[in-house]
Amino acid sequence: MSLSTSHLSPAAVAPGRLFAGIGGIVAAVREHLRIRRAIRDLNEVSPALLKDMGIGRSEIERVARYGRRGA
Repeated sequence: MSLSTSHLSPAAVAPGRLFAGIGGIVAAVREHLRIRRAIRDLNEVSPALLKDMGIGRSEIERVARYGRRGA
């Protein structure tokens, strides 16, 4: 009995696509962890230093995600 490619999952046919998908997930997790770390670090900064950096405490999450000039 032979199997044609129509019986195989897309991942089995194109392993590169599977690895690309996993790579995307890994990149997303790394980015999420980077943002969480930045938020934590900025929350530990004194109000005076935040003011010197031009960041209000209410802007910390936006700055961590998009940068000071972000959306």
